[in-house]
Amino acid sequence: MAASSAPVPWHAKREVTQRGNVRGELSYQTRRPQGLLQVRAVRLRILVSGTVRRADRLTTTCTYCPQPLGAAGFGQKSLTIRDLDGDGRLDVVADFYTGGAHCCFYSLLYGYRPATNRFARIRQEWGDPGYRFVDYDHDGVPELRSGDDRFAYAFTCYACSALPVQIWRYRGGALVDVTRSFPVQVRHDAGALWSGYLRERRRSGGDVRGILAAYIADKYLLRAQADGWRRLRQANARGDLHTAGGCFSFTPCDGRYLAKLARFLKRTGYSR
Repeated sequence: MAASSAPVPWHAKREVTQRGNVRGELSYQTRRPQGLLQVRAVRLRILVSGTVRRADRLTTTCTYCPQPLGAAGFGQKSLTIRDLDGDGRLDVVADFYTGGAHCCFYSLLYGYRPATNRFARIRQEWGDPGYRFVDYDHDGVPELRSGDDRFAYAFTCYACSALPVQIWRYRGGALVDVTRSFPVQVRHDAGALWSGYLRERRRSGGDVRGILAAYIADKYLLRAQADGWRRLRQANARGDLHTAGGCFSFTPCDGRYLAKLARFLKRTGYSR
């Protein structure tokens, strides 16, 4: 009788980040049976001057459990401590990945609340693009740059999709979409998308529907949607919006693509 294979052992991991008197401690266990990462017993503690102000048990083993970035192999720290809203108090961000072919990143943001002397938590789903900290207005308070993941698969395959820029600020214990306040960045994104469209339409078998969807979203953010629609109608007249073998009800071509796009932009808040 063949002996059963020994179970793959769990290994305890710990990440610690400290800034000033705020300390974040993330502990978890990992293993890789047949090369597949599994994570369990994820716990996060936030301490201020050595006193615990928040302690969370985040998950048990499951299909879409949080994988700390440090465990998932992205070469990044899972914890960040910085003042997110410029109030002079340090906040904590814990970043995770769900696993999968190309999805999904999310963050737990812990903002300090003086009234309760604790950290309140919100969760932000980033989807595929994740985010990065920037400071576009050079005021010392970070913005969080991402892309609108709602555009993934909306008009074509994932690889052919494009995501318009999104810029967020953490204010009053919530993340606020402030993309319209940064027209320079939106204009740069729109220019890059238009260049991508020009390249893709010259490619044999190219599919521009995802690129143009993100482009017109940027044009709405810039209040230049009339010019955007003019260009899309010209693209349709050239036959650019027809993809051989890829015209279905959920990924339409030609005029039906334009009609679906108009409805989508209204539903997602670009068209007001």
